[in-house]
Amino acid sequence: MAGTKPAQPAKRKAGKQPGAPGYGRVWHPPINADEHHYPSRCEACGRSLDAAVSRIYTAYDSVDIQFGTDGNPGLTVITTRHHLHDSVCTCGHVSRHIPHRQAPDPLYPEVDVGEWRLIGGNLAALIVHLRLRSRLSLRGTQELLREVLGIPLSVGVLQQCFEEAAASASPLEDALVEGLLAEATADGGVLYIDETSWKERGEALWLWTFVTTLSVCFYVGQRTIEMLDNVISPHFGGWLMSDGYAAYRHHPKRLRCWAHLIRKARGLAESLDKDGRTFGNFTLAWLRVLQDDIYAWRAAGGTVGTQTDVIRQRHQAKLLEFRALCLIHAVSAHDKTAALAKEFINDWDAIFRILDHPWLPLTNNEAERALRHWVILRKTNHGTKSATGSRAFAMLASIIGTCRKRGQSALAYLASVITAARAGFALPALPQGVGM
Repeated sequence: MAGTKPAQPAKRKAGKQPGAPGYGRVWHPPINADEHHYPSRCEACGRSLDAAVSRIYTAYDSVDIQFGTDGNPGLTVITTRHHLHDSVCTCGHVSRHIPHRQAPDPLYPEVDVGEWRLIGGNLAALIVHLRLRSRLSLRGTQELLREVLGIPLSVGVLQQCFEEAAASASPLEDALVEGLLAEATADGGVLYIDETSWKERGEALWLWTFVTTLSVCFYVGQRTIEMLDNVISPHFGGWLMSDGYAAYRHHPKRLRCWAHLIRKARGLAESLDKDGRTFGNFTLAWLRVLQDDIYAWRAAGGTVGTQTDVIRQRHQAKLLEFRALCLIHAVSAHDKTAALAKEFINDWDAIFRILDHPWLPLTNNEAERALRHWVILRKTNHGTKSATGSRAFAMLASIIGTCRKRGQSALAYLASVITAARAGFALPALPQGVGM
């Protein structure tokens, strides 16, 4: 019919389509190690079983790598055949050694964590490292493993490794947050928070980061007060450094990042609007004077944790003058000028609280640096494809960031976490940092 648009074909989901033919693994690597696994006791009567009279009932192969060291550089690929035995007890019951398999995690309902896996713990950790730290795509990771190590894996297996690593590390989330908040509320501690846009299957979300000296936590979610309070209690009593987002304003010990304010003031100083230039130049000069005084206090041996009113008293008259100037420019016809003036008025206490505590940071650089790597990653992978993928990404990014802040190997730690989770052992504690 004339004027009608043709029906648009339905968008298909990524991956294998319903009814499409499947493909099995055709790679059979040479076996260079064997491990035998025996049942230790009868499942019926509890008697000890003799491994000498057992028999193999099945086997599976696993491919892993051995990391190089300073004295022995390079990677070694090891393929191990795991032989599973069963034994007949004198009571007549046949007991089998069955590889451990974790109960499903409600947060990762479709992810299996267990010993019967093709990919070993070290190789799984390397896949995560290539995806996140090296920012390789799934196809890029696949190509590197095939071309460099001679390990041909499907992108499906690579994604399974990524999600399994996150599910393995999931129990560590509480310890991560507890450590983060303990550092933030300790003497001299500050919690830096920032957020940046993130896509989850095309939906506009936000990537949040919470940073202290030795810990980092990431979350993907909405940009709301509820999201903030889910991570840190509304009763959080430590110092909190942030930008001007209104969700932070209810925290009593909040600090404002001066770098944002200086950047906006410089923009006004370089604008074509006369009113904006005047206000921008005055603000830049005023903040520079305060910065110099704060740095001078620190250089003179000011102590962390000190509260002093020396700097505020020295500049009290100028502070009142600047506040009056902000009130005047808050009704400026120039939108950017009015916006910056209102920002100073709304966040006055948070911006100038540092005058009473000059040892505190002036900028939110710690949080911005924590996000920078993932902002670059976002530009190449365009975010995540599902809620499970977002959760996995945030969990693994938190562990990697925390290990790096503590001067420890995230690769080695992730490998130990994956190996322990598969076997059903207690997970290794988060590595300690310098001075902990």
